[in-house]
Amino acid sequence: MGRRMFSFHRKERLFTLIELLIVTTIIAILASMLLPALNTVRRKAHSAACISKLKQLSLAFQGYAVDNRDIFMCSQQSGPDGDVNSGNALVWIGAFRPYLGLPVKRGLFYNESPKGPFACPEQRNWQTGGGCDLISYGYNPWLFGQGDFADSGGTKWKNVMKVGKVLRPSESVVLCDAWNGMGASGRLWGKYRIDDTRWTAFRHTRRANGMFTDGHVEPKPLLFYQGKGIGYHPWNQNNAGTGGYNYGIYDGSFSPY
Repeated sequence: MGRRMFSFHRKERLFTLIELLIVTTIIAILASMLLPALNTVRRKAHSAACISKLKQLSLAFQGYAVDNRDIFMCSQQSGPDGDVNSGNALVWIGAFRPYLGLPVKRGLFYNESPKGPFACPEQRNWQTGGGCDLISYGYNPWLFGQGDFADSGGTKWKNVMKVGKVLRPSESVVLCDAWNGMGASGRLWGKYRIDDTRWTAFRHTRRANGMFTDGHVEPKPLLFYQGKGIGYHPWNQNNAGTGGYNYGIYDGSFSPY
């Protein structure tokens, strides 16, 4: 008796063009829903990293004062010749570097790494040139001074701010997110300071991360940085020994980056 051969044929069903279009549309809709959430997560991560860097700079700020007779760093110290614009001048960035495990560096301009402690991860459109380099944060000269000598000969001190002399340290800004004030994001000229709130950068959901004299770091909105509070917070508070910059500033300008 011969064997009967059976053959099994599996029926394969192919997607129709309409079904493929439906699947593609669903994927596109899901992607459009997920991308904003992913961007929000990314920005929050960048803000957290920025806060972490400012906390490192806070330790450097406090460490410098401890090693210098309780005197806070001004935005820029003059060089040995007493000239505040000398290539041997010491900007706050150079003064803080040893407290961050980096070698001290003198001069007015700094080629810092975009991944280093002086760069915010949310900083966009980095530009260099014209003597300006990669720094995301600006120092507050309204409270801590723009220079250390009242004369070019280096014989008379000015703008000295000591520990304990800041009236409201928890409200007094030392550093915050900044742009250059020269029309190009990612560049700060000369002393890398914040002389004007137009130079404050609100990178983090319309807030700028700030490091305060008491050491804490937190994001603040534009209205906080406009300096309209009692005693012209958060920039100066009418502290003595800050040259002619004892009235704070008011400016409604807004820089997103």
